[in-house]
Amino acid sequence: MASELILVVDDDNDLRNFTVSCLEDESFKVLTAVNGAEALKKSENSDLCLILLDLNLPDLDGEDVLKIIKSKNELIPVIVLSGKKSVSSKVLTLGLGADDYVTKPFSEDELIARIKANIKKYNVFNKINEHKNHNIIQYGHLLLDQRNFTINNGKTEEKLSPRLFSLLRFFMENPGQVYDKKEIYHQVWEDEFFDDNTVTVFIRKLRRIIENDPSKPQLLLTVWGEGYKFNSLEI
Repeated sequence: MASELILVVDDDNDLRNFTVSCLEDESFKVLTAVNGAEALKKSENSDLCLILLDLNLPDLDGEDVLKIIKSKNELIPVIVLSGKKSVSSKVLTLGLGADDYVTKPFSEDELIARIKANIKKYNVFNKINEHKNHNIIQYGHLLLDQRNFTINNGKTEEKLSPRLFSLLRFFMENPGQVYDKKEIYHQVWEDEFFDDNTVTVFIRKLRRIIENDPSKPQLLLTVWGEGYKFNSLEI
């Protein structure tokens, strides 16, 4: 994990310096930006493995910065740092493409754990991509291409983010089994800090891709009071 490069975007000097100190204690290399324009410029660094993004920036809307970064490189993990604690803020931000959401004030342990979990997933994704020797997982009319990280639903083909790819592969490899949100989070996010809302948002995003009617899912089912399961019946 050492020596990997992280971009910290925050105009609060004290918090930015604290974050940088936490990262350097873990032997990460760090770039910093104090506004949106600087963040967009430095986000193009090809050595970056993760971005910590504060949404409250002085020049540009942080949500717009997030969308631009993801439009240019959908694979780079972006963890949003925000003082907004509401569920709606978290759901909106994750829906815009953020890979994780950490509420201020945060502990050093939580921040580092979330960073390491996201970088681990990013590195695994890139390693698979380099080898390109994995085959296709088929489930009914769904074709999950592990070489190109795309899902073909019989009508369209779509590129998946690392997190959505991992979530879909998890369900496709375990059809018919019911998993609660905590189990899903630990299996896919590999993070000890469980976040109920994150799972909900990503389930919703996945349904938009694989279901004919996301409001009436037939593949990724909710088992009320228990969790979710991938339908074991052919659709």
